[in-house]
Amino acid sequence: MTKKTPEEADILKYWTTENSRPLVSICCATYNQENYIEDAIIGFLSQKTSFPFEIIINDDASTDSTLDVILQYASKYPNIIKVNTHRENQYSRGVKPVRDILIPQAKGKYIALCEGDDYWTASDKLEKQVKALEEKETCNICFSAGEALYANGRKEPLAVHGLDVVHYEVGDVVSGGGGFMPTASIMVRNVKEIIERLHKIDSPVGDVVLQILFSYEGGAIFIPEKMVTYRVMSVGSWSSSRSLEERLKHRIKMLKTYNQIANMYPILAQQLSRTSRNAFYADMKVSIKKKDTLTFIKLLIIYFRSVFSRG
Repeated sequence: MTKKTPEEADILKYWTTENSRPLVSICCATYNQENYIEDAIIGFLSQKTSFPFEIIINDDASTDSTLDVILQYASKYPNIIKVNTHRENQYSRGVKPVRDILIPQAKGKYIALCEGDDYWTASDKLEKQVKALEEKETCNICFSAGEALYANGRKEPLAVHGLDVVHYEVGDVVSGGGGFMPTASIMVRNVKEIIERLHKIDSPVGDVVLQILFSYEGGAIFIPEKMVTYRVMSVGSWSSSRSLEERLKHRIKMLKTYNQIANMYPILAQQLSRTSRNAFYADMKVSIKKKDTLTFIKLLIIYFRSVFSRG
């Protein structure tokens, strides 16, 4: 550990509730992110809350020193940090770490998400999001604005949807696509029925599905403060480890995912179809820009096959 964090006792003393059960479960999935995981953990431990929270970290058999960093912090914060380790990479075996491993372990009334290469920048993030969801009991998801951090150090505003707290409907979430909510900013209510629906959707990534399912019944609360940082093209991230063709194949899988959601919620079918097409077209433009004609033609064929065989 190279950066200063509060002592465990200093964190616990602010937890005024008599209930020892955590109100919030922080779920963090990581793999080969030795250069970033410490920033994520520090962001968790820097939270100043009046309620108990737990930190659950799943290391998916990292081959670098990611797990070493995690275990150092876990030894210093035994009452807060819980660690899952694996001998074999679970993601490569079809397991979704957040959906299949982390969320089922969450004891909190609320679940906050953050991947191992992102981090939180506001010490009152959890406190503000819990307050928002407590005041709006019909809403099951809350998120905030953030900042995108590029490898060269450049920063850009992320998901800045205005200067005020806004209650969005599920249609807004669908139209916004996966980037509407920075994953590191998301807090959801730990609702068994919605989590069960989450398991029924086969998706290459879980955050998009999670956004839609948790906002379907009560919409989503947006907090305008920039509370999180998302690393763009970081080592170990999905975007940095996929070729153009793989990213386009990912879009094909997402088309099928949207079809599954549409079958579950027919009222969203038209919007889901439009959103998936727009995302696919955007990636196809990338293939044209890169003059990758073969990939463009091949995936264009796959795309139309997918459209006409949906259901």
